[in-house]
Amino acid sequence: MQLPFNLLEPEPFLLRVAQLRRSRLAVLVRSPLREGFLAGKFRRDATFTDPNDQRHSWSAARIAATVDAVERFRFLSVEAGTMVRAAVAYTLSFPEVSAVLLGTKTFEQADSNFSRLPGARLSTASLRQIGAIQREREAGEPRSLRALVKQLLGLRP
Repeated sequence: MQLPFNLLEPEPFLLRVAQLRRSRLAVLVRSPLREGFLAGKFRRDATFTDPNDQRHSWSAARIAATVDAVERFRFLSVEAGTMVRAAVAYTLSFPEVSAVLLGTKTFEQADSNFSRLPGARLSTASLRQIGAIQREREAGEPRSLRALVKQLLGLRP
């Protein structure tokens, strides 16, 4: 089964984790870097001018809010070395995850993605802190189908 799963959007995976554990299905994680935002490569004033880029229709407010949300997880780069490694290690910290799909455009990215990332895991303390941040981000909005649809449609960061 292929699911989007990342620090900013944990619900598609976490809402199914017990079922996935029971079914013993292989889970392939996509979007672990949330369109590159969790790589830390964008600032609040980023723009996406290419009409073929899925982020092209994002508002300035949505981009800024996404960058702000990423900054809440910046502490992970101390443990993992980089935000890319932290974002991937987060998904690999769940035993139900079989593999993480990463876009690779350069030799340096390939070297990092295929030689340094496999097997990366975060500490229990970091996973607890991540959970607290994720719950705080969801505060005031119930985990309902409506909330998930809003998130998937990009109506909130």
